[in-house]
Amino acid sequence: VESMKPGVIAMFEAVRESRKAATAMSRKNNMKQIGLAFHNYHDVYNHFPAADGNGERGQGKTVGLSWRVHLLPYIEQAPLYTQFNMDEDWDSPHNKALIEKMPDIFKVEGVDKPGYTTVHVFTGENTGMGTEEGTRLQDFTDGTSNTILAVVAGPESAEAWTKPGGLEFNSDDPKKVLGTLGEHFLVLICDGSVRYLKSSIDDETLRNLIQLNDGNVVNID
Repeated sequence: VESMKPGVIAMFEAVRESRKAATAMSRKNNMKQIGLAFHNYHDVYNHFPAADGNGERGQGKTVGLSWRVHLLPYIEQAPLYTQFNMDEDWDSPHNKALIEKMPDIFKVEGVDKPGYTTVHVFTGENTGMGTEEGTRLQDFTDGTSNTILAVVAGPESAEAWTKPGGLEFNSDDPKKVLGTLGEHFLVLICDGSVRYLKSSIDDETLRNLIQLNDGNVVNID
């Protein structure tokens, strides 16, 4: 029995690594689908959904529903989309009741509260999602392959998936809003590609990746 222990340990380690790889692949595939939804939305409206508002460019509203809600028709969730009252805030009695209906595509390992996710966009000056108006592809003068559109942040950043807004970009400390990360964290690039970045990435590089038109182009290897 004692001689079998190393083999048993190796087996459990192999299972653990297999599950870890499967989770990483699933999360990456979900992020790719979100990226495709962003671009399909852009094809229809000629801009991405606003981070703060009701989706339509130029409304100037700072209330409403999250960009995640406005992507629902593009992730095969049109029936759920029609259940929302678009003229009400995300936390109105009616819309609040839909929080627990969050699609699996926004579920993240380590977040157990129903209807909560750590899939975020960055908001603030020069970020890929902007705030009151949805950004357009032509706004990404640093290049769509050089700018982060969405990110899977640490578990303490979890929020209701229907809540508008995102992670407020802090140029002085761009990592702070991401919370506690593992060795790598997942990002969706504006061109629709998905990749893991090292959590040890330096602040300057991350800052340049978050900003869409700062003139500092970063080529992601």
